[in-house]
Amino acid sequence: MTVGYWARTVDPETSIAAATPTEARKAIKTNLLSYYAMEAISTGAGLTDEEAMNEAGYDLADDGHRRRCSDLRREGLIAQVIKDGVGVRRFSERTGKYRMVCTITVAGIEALQKRKTAP
Repeated sequence: MTVGYWARTVDPETSIAAATPTEARKAIKTNLLSYYAMEAISTGAGLTDEEAMNEAGYDLADDGHRRRCSDLRREGLIAQVIKDGVGVRRFSERTGKYRMVCTITVAGIEALQKRKTAP
């Protein structure tokens, strides 16, 4: 059984407390989402998680920031770019692997507007 999607009820209390959304996580997600929005406006080509992290100035070795991109996908705020019925992927020189390219969704734009105007 899970406590939200952040932790399971069988996890120790300290793990559950650490897994709950924090202001820092929310700020990271908002920052990353802003870069997905700027990319959609500028070229519309989308970004890989790595590119979004680079644009936002985050350390690529910090796994936590990459997980925030995953959170954005799970929440429907970004989604993979589809072209001719196929998910777009881009080659990463850093990893030597192809990575999913995502763009902000309508829900992502609405969430970003709400977050930017919240007190």
